[in-house]
Amino acid sequence: MKNLLKRVFFDIEPTVYALTLISFFSIIGAFIIYFNPEGYNLITSKPLFEWLSLNTRFDTFWLFLIILFFGFTAVTGFFCFLKDLVKFRLFTAIFHLTFLLVLLAHLITAMYGFKIPDIIIPQSKPETIVTPPPFQPLKIFFSELDYKQTPYGVPTDIKAKIIYLEGRRELEGTLSVNNPLKVNDFYIVLRDVANYLASVELILSDGKDSMLLPLIVGQPFQKDNYRINFLANDEQFRQIKISYQEGEKKEILFLEAGSNLTLSGKTYRVNFIKPVIIPALIIDVSYDPSLMLIFYASTVFTLFITIDVLRRLFKHFSRKNQYQQETS
Repeated sequence: MKNLLKRVFFDIEPTVYALTLISFFSIIGAFIIYFNPEGYNLITSKPLFEWLSLNTRFDTFWLFLIILFFGFTAVTGFFCFLKDLVKFRLFTAIFHLTFLLVLLAHLITAMYGFKIPDIIIPQSKPETIVTPPPFQPLKIFFSELDYKQTPYGVPTDIKAKIIYLEGRRELEGTLSVNNPLKVNDFYIVLRDVANYLASVELILSDGKDSMLLPLIVGQPFQKDNYRINFLANDEQFRQIKISYQEGEKKEILFLEAGSNLTLSGKTYRVNFIKPVIIPALIIDVSYDPSLMLIFYASTVFTLFITIDVLRRLFKHFSRKNQYQQETS
């Protein structure tokens, strides 16, 4: 029994098997997510353990197994670290310690970290990003955009200036691709730039006078005793869908150039539909309390692996040269 415990917890072989199984179940998980993306589209919006507690269905078994095997590697790594300390093998002790710190960092991320993906921030329109408690909502204002275009019209070298609140102070920062901006406790990552439909302007005429009817996306237009909400449009903006309410009367209307629209008992003809398009940023907002721990521990871990490989290669070639000299 004692020898079995030594082989399980003080030997590198079971750890290698556990890491192999982690890779195997990660591949299975990748296929499950590929064939069921809707079931996992909010997996990063909450800490992993909290998400798992709300999604204990059969197709998440691979995540529980990965966590189990990572726990096993943490236990074996801890015992190997103690064994190295007792035997004064400082090099391998530091190696095991950095490995444990990497696992600890990922555990902290799974407990507290989250990411809110695909947030659209239109230019010149203040946006409030709701974050999970106990964090306060993020208030961001996208002010300026600078980018270049390829001959195919693809934006490159994207740089955007944003204004955000830090406490009661209003600060300005610059976002660019692969250069996240730290705002309060969060990292804001710029993913892309897109066109955003800010409003649709209708030019109406009653035969004598013309009037402009601006329909802002997400905001009802209210005048006199009627209320209009913009709902949808086709790709070419030849037709739009609106909801019209006047007193108790409610109806859904489809409008295009030449349609008639009755407002407060007066009939107007729709002469022109003009979409107002503005640029918008597509960003991710993430919170990871162990980001720096992962960075430094992974750096030291990689450095010590590299040194160990070079040390072993040096020993191998030294012995090979010595053997050749003795046999020559």
